[in-house]
Amino acid sequence: TDDIDVLPYISPNKLDEISNKPNIQIIKYPDRGYSFLAFNLERPIFKDVRVREAIAKAINRNNLIHALLNGNGQQIAGPILPYFSVYDSSLVKHLYDPHLAATLLQAAGWQDMNKNEILENNGKALEFSMKTNADNKLRSDALVMIQNDLQKIGIQANIDLVEAGKLVEDVLQRRDFDTVFLSWKTGYTINPAQIWHSDAIKNGYNLGAYTQPVVDSLLTAARSEMNPLKIKQIWRRFQNIVARDYPYAFLYMQENPAIVCKRIRNIKMDVRGYLPNIENWTLE
Repeated sequence: TDDIDVLPYISPNKLDEISNKPNIQIIKYPDRGYSFLAFNLERPIFKDVRVREAIAKAINRNNLIHALLNGNGQQIAGPILPYFSVYDSSLVKHLYDPHLAATLLQAAGWQDMNKNEILENNGKALEFSMKTNADNKLRSDALVMIQNDLQKIGIQANIDLVEAGKLVEDVLQRRDFDTVFLSWKTGYTINPAQIWHSDAIKNGYNLGAYTQPVVDSLLTAARSEMNPLKIKQIWRRFQNIVARDYPYAFLYMQENPAIVCKRIRNIKMDVRGYLPNIENWTLE
């Protein structure tokens, strides 16, 4: 690090060993992606929104962020990220509530009938698979932690690691999965129709077959609306409906840590990356 002026990204697990270097500063800027566990809504087990909400409430996102990202991340609860002006910060309140998760499952008819710590409903165990690509250690480690969280409330979630090509085939083409751990990269503007509109089930990336007529109408209206206030109202309502429906267990967005020599002044990093104001940098 002694010879580095700017390193745009450093692995979070390397931060501790360099954070005490006297000649560098660490600057964090938001990644444009977010990670999630998507539910296949064609599966009978996920037809009940209470089951989906219970799973989402049982996952300790703070533990994921601290253990896997060394604290370099933010919890999320919906499809619009915090760096957008229309973001609704109220959605991230009370994300982790295992007691409520257990209550929701009980209300949905799931009980530990066999006293084996796995819930059942009409003789069927609350069991499903969580799929992701085997070559991504962060995702596989995350699933181990999620598996442990879900086990605490009586859910048997089995980890299914597959090679990347098979993941694409299973999830994007055949839609053969129970749940899948993935990440989406967002643009600089909000344009989520390819993920959330019902038309995107066959011709896009609506992986779990999420269908919500109100969301469809909001996405259609957003394409032609020019009034800034109405646009904000559209996106506020959109993110609240999606968050309420739990088509995903939304997890976290990462923050990218960069290291910068302290001789460089006036440096600013944001969602656009590490160079948005390079013309203002000065060297001392």
